[in-house]
Amino acid sequence: VRKLPKEFDPYRRIAKDFPYIQAEILYSMEHEYSCSVTDFLARRTRLAFLHEKEARKAVPLVAHIMGDRLAWSTAERDRHIADAYVLLDSMMPPPSSTKPLASMTSGAAEL
Repeated sequence: VRKLPKEFDPYRRIAKDFPYIQAEILYSMEHEYSCSVTDFLARRTRLAFLHEKEARKAVPLVAHIMGDRLAWSTAERDRHIADAYVLLDSMMPPPSSTKPLASMTSGAAEL
């Protein structure tokens, strides 16, 4: 078991306005066998689905804590970070590819 980063605070939130705290990262690793940033953000906390922007901000912190605990190399940590961003990018709608709802309903037949 490796030491935790000195900035680890078990009671500090990992995302603004959400109840998830840093201690949950360790709990998910030790009791739920979470072993990736994506797993933690998408499956253990669901933050990736609840608020993509806050999940994106949490990625480096989660990777830092998990990486230190699991003795990830820099390359492994970077891969986990990249994988998390790929997941989060896939959850965003394509830019300017959707029409506003008003333009889709104009000219529709009245019922």
